[in-house]
Amino acid sequence: MSSVKGNPCLACSTGQHCCSRLSGLVLSADEFRTLFKSHREELAIKQSNKVIIVSSKKGNACPHWGPDGCRIYLQRPIDCRVFPYITALVIEKRSKVKIVFHSRSDCPLKDRLYLNMPETDIKQLLMELGKSMYGPTKAIVVQHERGFISRLQNRVEAAISRRLYYMPS
Repeated sequence: MSSVKGNPCLACSTGQHCCSRLSGLVLSADEFRTLFKSHREELAIKQSNKVIIVSSKKGNACPHWGPDGCRIYLQRPIDCRVFPYITALVIEKRSKVKIVFHSRSDCPLKDRLYLNMPETDIKQLLMELGKSMYGPTKAIVVQHERGFISRLQNRVEAAISRRLYYMPS
């Protein structure tokens, strides 16, 4: 696996399937342009408002995945840095953007990774992602979705706003 020191994913029992089968990676335009634009032929790219979602067209690995792991580990996108948390919704309203994340990942190391990733750090990274997508003047709200009621409320809010990115979970 990757020789990057400090990469806790080296102990993954699934061969880091989150990277070896790229699906639903949430990116800002800058992240896409810098890291993925040159690979667009091999990617399925969707854009919803200011959110860019990339997946492999054929269920392949991330284009930055190699025999030794992630070749851009230290510069990886924010959505990769917050994993095993999952960016579930980006809801755009007139004056604000709400980014919702959850912890229902199938990562075999998630319990250990969550201990190393305080929720405040995740919220700060997702705030940074929101600002890079929507600009510094847009109000960004980041919410950790916990439980069925919270999930339902967010889905209703997303349906009402009709301006969202939704990643099924």
